Amino acid sequence: MVHLTEGVLFHDGVEVTAEVVKWNFDFIMEHNFTRMSNVWQILSREKPTEIIDKYTLRFHVAEPYVPFPRNTLGTAYIYPQHIWEPIAADPDFDWFTYVPSDDEQIGCGPYKFVAYVPNAWYKFEAFDDYWHGRPYLDEVVRPIITSGDAELLAVKRGEVDIFTGFLASEAIPGLLREEGIGLYLYNNPYMYHWGMNTAMWPFSVKEFRYALAHAIDKQDIVDTLLLGYGLPG
Repeated sequence: MVHLTEGVLFHDGVEVTAEVVKWNFDFIMEHNFTRMSNVWQILSREKPTEIIDKYTLRFHVAEPYVPFPRNTLGTAYIYPQHIWEPIAADPDFDWFTYVPSDDEQIGCGPYKFVAYVPNAWYKFEAFDDYWHGRPYLDEVVRPIITSGDAELLAVKRGEVDIFTGFLASEAIPGLLREEGIGLYLYNNPYMYHWGMNTAMWPFSVKEFRYALAHAIDKQDIVDTLLLGYGLPG
């Protein structure tokens, strides 16, 4: 059961309701978008969503899934139904090639779309009616930089104000010595995957996998590979 915050508005003033959320998730289930596999692989095919009232809906899953709030609800985008439903109803509509107009590029977040220059930047401005309060910054310009290294270099040169991409642990000591650069460290759940074919012996033996899990020194991995920047799970 999911209860929506009342009064959440899209950038054109239309309210986000249970009907809107249901339409978004049902649309994902219908089209099986690759990037939304955490939705269509988890929700029930027969009845993925159910509206309880204007601000409440129930999600039906195919089987129990512990990280449902983060991995399923947290990875789906909520598009304005009143804009996209008639567009998507066109039999010639192609979701992957369609280029929306400026008026169609709206959401319900703290910043609303202003302008876009291909291969250069996006510009957003503060949304006065954001449900959680008007954001502090009046506008945000997001440059299009194709690699993490280039983005980090732009920070060092003072060309951008913030870098939020993946940062290799070995880069941290050097950044701490840079004048004019602040570094904020925080704990973020992350997993380094060690895959194994559980259909083959000895990986097919559950007790063997338990033994591997207990034999691994997770703190040593954090200290050696991450230079101490992390907490073992």
